[in-house]
Amino acid sequence: MPAPQTARPTGYDLMAGTGEGWPHLLKRFPDIGAITAVDISSGMHRRAMQRLHAHRAHKIAFIEDDVLASDLPDASADFVVSTFGLKTFNRE
Repeated sequence: MPAPQTARPTGYDLMAGTGEGWPHLLKRFPDIGAITAVDISSGMHRRAMQRLHAHRAHKIAFIEDDVLASDLPDASADFVVSTFGLKTFNRE
């Protein structure tokens, strides 16, 4: 991912799951202002935050949403990633 062009970029992690990519994203771009995890499972997100990301909680927001039928506003993020979700799609 190229470096975001804003001072405190914000972005989405679509189908975020347990946030596997957040540590790497925040290490590479320490000036990220916030990552909004978008996932259909609020329970998975809650467990991930408790077990894996409690020390990053100030940088991670959450939206419970189906990204395949989402109303996320256009141009509402400086970056979008989807590390977990893309690897789980099948041709159908």
